Amino acid sequence: QSPASITIMSTLRLYYGRDNDEMIRLLNEAQQRTVAVTRLEVRETVLDEEVVEAIIELLLSSPMEVVQLDDCGAYLNKQTIRLAEALGGIKSLRLSEPTFLSQFFLDKLLISATNLTHLRIQGHLERDQMLSLAEGLKGNTSLRTLDLSRSRVEDFSSLSDGMRGNSTLQSLKLRSIGLRDENVSELLQSLEEHCQLESIDLSFNHMLHMDHVAEFVEKQSRVKELLLGYQNVWQAPKVSVTRLVHTLRTNASIKTLSLARNKLENEDAIQLADAILDNDSIESINLRENRFTDIGIVALAKSLEKASSIREVSLLKNPIGNEGCRAILRAAQRNYDLFEIELNDDGAITQQIQHETALNTGGRKLLFLDPPLALWSIVLARVNKIESLNEQDLASSGKCYAVDVIFQMLKASNLFEGIVSRDPDER
Repeated sequence: QSPASITIMSTLRLYYGRDNDEMIRLLNEAQQRTVAVTRLEVRETVLDEEVVEAIIELLLSSPMEVVQLDDCGAYLNKQTIRLAEALGGIKSLRLSEPTFLSQFFLDKLLISATNLTHLRIQGHLERDQMLSLAEGLKGNTSLRTLDLSRSRVEDFSSLSDGMRGNSTLQSLKLRSIGLRDENVSELLQSLEEHCQLESIDLSFNHMLHMDHVAEFVEKQSRVKELLLGYQNVWQAPKVSVTRLVHTLRTNASIKTLSLARNKLENEDAIQLADAILDNDSIESINLRENRFTDIGIVALAKSLEKASSIREVSLLKNPIGNEGCRAILRAAQRNYDLFEIELNDDGAITQQIQHETALNTGGRKLLFLDPPLALWSIVLARVNKIESLNEQDLASSGKCYAVDVIFQMLKASNLFEGIVSRDPDER
């Protein structure tokens, strides 16, 4: 392709402090650009009718993909309704102001949204607004991600009703919207027949137990990402995860799981350790900011030694002692599929753990599998990018394993120096 035929993405930003005449000038100039404007961000400003009209003209004349309307007001009139219709042709939209969250605006937007794949709404959503959103979800066939995180939702039943009638959503993000157990139960029941949903984020809400989530997971086999951390952050009750952990034993779809900061105790860690041994799908698990001591960590580490699928584990900000750290180190040394382990301690044992996981990431597992010769170019390329593999790290580990030496040699920049000048037979 010639440079003239390549489309370059460009962003136009209209932020607080710009007057209407300046915004109109910038919008008109954007239509004349040789580089297409594909992203429009409007924040903390008031839009008069002429500015709204200029935005509409830009939307209709440019291959716009992303629009953000954050904390910017406008009169709700025919011009604004035309804007809602024009926004229906873009792919990603973020709204966070009462005018653009009104029932009339949402009605027109969702009816005309034939290309919209990502909708992010943050604000106070009253019953009428939720009813409009629900009706829009039922009839929409393009939306893939719905994000209502940090919104104040007054009618969860309408949301559940809308989800029941939608069949295209793949990702649902409901972080910090005030969900309680009864709301979660109703919502997940509406999603049981949803055949496309792969990611659910219910973090920062008010669940006291995960029974409803467990029941949903048992019936819905497509969910790959389940984020349930930070429940009841400022309240005392711990979250009960017993049934969910039991369900994880046989689940074959979840790859990413977060139970961060749920006040989990050692007994929960022991249950999770048993589930990890039986589960062969989870690749990343976030257990940071819980209450695991060495007792729970040792149990987890023993399972991580044999875990067949887990690649990443976060144990940050748990009260872990030396015994727990040494157990984690043994897991990193024995399970070559552990690529990343997060710990808050920065001592010698943690540095050893980081070194072992770096070797795992580099691909040392292949040394024991007699791999095809064609794979080694990939292995060497990966190893060469690992900054932590150097002589100082090897020396500080206290013990130099043979495999460490091999990988250090493979990474050395002077590995092939002088070979060309040697005798052909010696080469």
